[in-house]
Amino acid sequence: MTEKYYTVATKSADQFQTIHDYLVQDGSPDAGIPARCINCADEMQHSGTRGIFSLTEEEATELRARSDIEYVELATQYNKDVYKVDPDQLTCEVPSKYRYSTTTRNYMQFGGVTPITPTVTELNRSSSQLYRMSQELTPWFGASNTSVLTNRNAQRGSGKDVDVVVGDNGSWIGHVEFMMGVVNAEYPADFIAGNTLSRRDGSTSNSTCNVLDMVLDSPYYLDPTWFNADPGNRLETRWDGTVVPVESVARAWWASAAGRSVDFPDFGGVVIDTLYTRVAANGSNTSLPSDGTHGTQCASLTFGRTHGWAYNANKWVIDAYSSIGIWFEEYFDVMKIFHTYKPINSTYGTKDPTISSNSWGFRTQPRSSGYYNHRGTDISYSTDSTSPQIMRVASTSGDGRMKHFFKPQGYLTAGQELIDSGVIFVGAAGNDSQQQTKPDHPNYNNFHNSTTGATWDQTSWTELGGASAYATTNRPGFPQQIGGPTQDDLFPVIIIGALDDDFSGGAENKAYYSDCGPAVDCFAVADGTIAATPGTYGSDIPRYDNSYSGGTITSRDVYFNGTSAACPVACGMIATLLEHNRAWGWRDVKNYIKTTINPQTTTYFTGQNSDWDSATDSRWMDTTNLAGADPIILYETAYESTNDIPIPRKLIQNLTLKGNINIRFRE
Repeated sequence: MTEKYYTVATKSADQFQTIHDYLVQDGSPDAGIPARCINCADEMQHSGTRGIFSLTEEEATELRARSDIEYVELATQYNKDVYKVDPDQLTCEVPSKYRYSTTTRNYMQFGGVTPITPTVTELNRSSSQLYRMSQELTPWFGASNTSVLTNRNAQRGSGKDVDVVVGDNGSWIGHVEFMMGVVNAEYPADFIAGNTLSRRDGSTSNSTCNVLDMVLDSPYYLDPTWFNADPGNRLETRWDGTVVPVESVARAWWASAAGRSVDFPDFGGVVIDTLYTRVAANGSNTSLPSDGTHGTQCASLTFGRTHGWAYNANKWVIDAYSSIGIWFEEYFDVMKIFHTYKPINSTYGTKDPTISSNSWGFRTQPRSSGYYNHRGTDISYSTDSTSPQIMRVASTSGDGRMKHFFKPQGYLTAGQELIDSGVIFVGAAGNDSQQQTKPDHPNYNNFHNSTTGATWDQTSWTELGGASAYATTNRPGFPQQIGGPTQDDLFPVIIIGALDDDFSGGAENKAYYSDCGPAVDCFAVADGTIAATPGTYGSDIPRYDNSYSGGTITSRDVYFNGTSAACPVACGMIATLLEHNRAWGWRDVKNYIKTTINPQTTTYFTGQNSDWDSATDSRWMDTTNLAGADPIILYETAYESTNDIPIPRKLIQNLTLKGNINIRFRE
């Protein structure tokens, strides 16, 4: 019979030495030991209980019958053809799951395509952010951008156990995208009903809203002891059935330690204006927010039931900048405090990650005449139309405004602290067609000024709201700059540019207005998205599942674009990655984007990708120019889960305590 190499193992080292000696000698008195001398290919001295021997199949069978043998098996080193498996089957890769039980309609551009009176065929429709970003290459390649593609929209994560915060203006959380009990709705197969408070208290009802306001509702999540100590005065039932803090009590909780439980860490206070109310900031089943609905669109593209990637996230909204909003320094402080003091998730033994979507930014018109300093050389100009092309592109392809680099002030301090606390901040690049660079780029110190001979740090310009900034023209502005630049010349904000829904021959390109340049991390679906609206924003369109019991306002969708759309789309998708990589910080996210996602080739992504030495090169006016940004479109690649779930420990014997010892248990 043919000999093969077998690993022979015993139950103890002494037994192995005996078996080894029997096998390598001629003849043996013991049963099961071959009579011939067996070649020992590897004594495996590092092991002590196993070695590799050349045996026939019959000899291996006889050895296995001995009581001192643990096992006899083909040695893997010499029999790899036997053990060889598909490497992909051995990884801890997170599998894809279909979102719905049936196919849905996916629109690249729905203008003039979507039915005015939608039927059941329009149920769970979405724009291309789900189908497109589930794969490296666009499925619309070579097709018309008005083609409607059907798919079940598979994805690997849903944002479960991740706190996702949409900081914007008013967010109507009574829209069907955020509600349970929606008529005609089909929820994703693994949809988790309710919000962070209703799930904790077991009060999820058929009409529960799945979104909470971080300012007014999170104090009960962070410090339940305080509110449960006097529920009659400190708690109330929200319009959807969720038990939440009384608004005045929530504001007092943020303001001072006197409004919190004695065991809760004293973080000082954050003043919340009395104008900030649930109805004003978020509306209800019968009313809309008092100022703005931009947050509604952004929230739906982040964690909406049909429009967002992170539909199972812990969903939070904050009115940061409407007329009743808390404003940006306080917005950063609230998120930082929330992330710092949130409870431990007992499933993992760690706090849930926090990620924030921010579709807003400061910018203003640059100087209309003066000097433009390009890489140390001043260029004079008298009007916008005679300004250097690298500067003029903002007024030609963008909205005429530019971001300027903020000087040290409270906004930046609060932003730095937010980044340092571990919150992952995703920001819209901006709609100014402006190049954003990092400190290692020759355009980083470009600026405009009224006189010649100045340096960038001698300049000053006033942004929206009177914020003081340097007159730089090629740096990230606020909030894109918060936390940076770091010592290794990075900006911690995940900066997202916009993809266009118009293309030639199926090859994609950036939206003409989108900011670009090396500081922009990637591009995401933006132009032509379908987002939620109460019917008061832009060109709204009806939807098939538009109502629920107790709701008096018909929910509708809307055409939504800009980097305002790209940012929440990207934030929602990144949240699904954090679900399986809970320890990730902003560096890990940027590393995923830069090293895991394949850049697009020119076949699939058109346009220039250069920044020219001359400030007056006409090619700066090319609306598809990436200006040095990597041609990276954010999409979901295969990845492994790095989450370790702790094994519960139990006391398995009696514990005797002596002396003055107290044990306290806290959930």
